[in-house]
Amino acid sequence: MSSHTVSSRFDECLERNGASLLRLTFLLSREKGAAEELAFQSLLRLAARPEADAGDDRLFLFSTAVRLCADWFSRKLRKKPKLEALRQAALPFAVTDDLSALLGRPFACRAAAALSASGFGADEIRRIAGPRAAREAEKLSPGALQAASSVCWGNGPLSQLSDRVYDRFSERSVGVENAIHEARIRFDRAAPYLALAVLLFFAFCVWFSARRG
Repeated sequence: MSSHTVSSRFDECLERNGASLLRLTFLLSREKGAAEELAFQSLLRLAARPEADAGDDRLFLFSTAVRLCADWFSRKLRKKPKLEALRQAALPFAVTDDLSALLGRPFACRAAAALSASGFGADEIRRIAGPRAAREAEKLSPGALQAASSVCWGNGPLSQLSDRVYDRFSERSVGVENAIHEARIRFDRAAPYLALAVLLFFAFCVWFSARRG
């Protein structure tokens, strides 16, 4: 498949899972604009998936979304938006007290709620979001599950996301762009360990010099 060609499986996967994808990215980002952008970035990776890759597109899409949301969330301290701000954010669903409470829960709990509300089982949640999210899924209250289920964008944003994906493929080499973005994510995750390694190296140099002196 050319880097400028959208996967032949893309449209069907988006139609079946687009609403659940937006539910996940909103519950993890807690921002309307960020949710739509993170869903778009996840769909770009799905659209660029090689035709020969026989893996489950649904699991691939949601695993990618969780990873991108985790990267976005970890870049800086992101607090839960205030209830009044959420209710004034022109969201296409009501922000109830139960939903507000869910948005205040830890990342793994919100992932578990979003995935459970979209029909994923415990084993799938573990594969997508890790063992902690799978454990959280077993403890979800009916109120939290109902709140997650209430997060629904409708078909309009899905059509817009599809158009954005096709437009991006017509303009750029999306495969290369995705690879560069993935490399940056890996570097950002490795940066703290590299910094620690440098500090340990300098500490060793100081200790070694003191011994020789």
